[in-house]
Amino acid sequence: MSFRFEEKTLFHISDYLKLKTFIFNSAGVELYPKRKISSLYFDNYENNMYLDSEDGCLPRKKIRIRTYPENKNDLEYFFETKISSVEGRYKIVNKINKKNYINLQQKGLFDNIYGMCYPKIRISYFREYFSLFNQRITLDQDIQYKCFNSNRFMRDKESIILEIKSNNIISTDLLQNIVPFQKLRISKYCDGFNKLFNKNEYQRLNQLL
Repeated sequence: MSFRFEEKTLFHISDYLKLKTFIFNSAGVELYPKRKISSLYFDNYENNMYLDSEDGCLPRKKIRIRTYPENKNDLEYFFETKISSVEGRYKIVNKINKKNYINLQQKGLFDNIYGMCYPKIRISYFREYFSLFNQRITLDQDIQYKCFNSNRFMRDKESIILEIKSNNIISTDLLQNIVPFQKLRISKYCDGFNKLFNKNEYQRLNQLL
């Protein structure tokens, strides 16, 4: 198990050129071509993963299945568990086949902390990858949120989410050097939940999902 350190920050689409200019002017390089990512998030009936994330509780998890829809001829499914603990954060990834993917969508899964969990929200977006100051930087935009069991849908074309990932502790000074702009921490899953449903009415969400 290897812990990783990450920071997510929210920007407006009007900052896009400013961000890319800063990255390249600071000797940043593109790592991979831009691609679409789709993640199906699971939660229990009480939506405790959402609530724990909003409250910052430790330990907590996020469980999702990630795909890359543009690879239509070679579509792969990755079952991912993101764990936040007192010691740090880490991610467990297992590749699954299409049959298992369909089975998890239909029947859900059992988690040792959250119990039975079911598909809740599908989030898709376009991601760009860069390396800067030995840190991996990603830019996500055109973010779409879709409730799994209804037609609730929202598309956010105004936001950009910048994420910094590292195997070492990211210092505050380094963050300021990498992203010297006003920023706000964000979770895509929580943001999707709050966009699709009224956050102040989460007591009734188990009836809506």
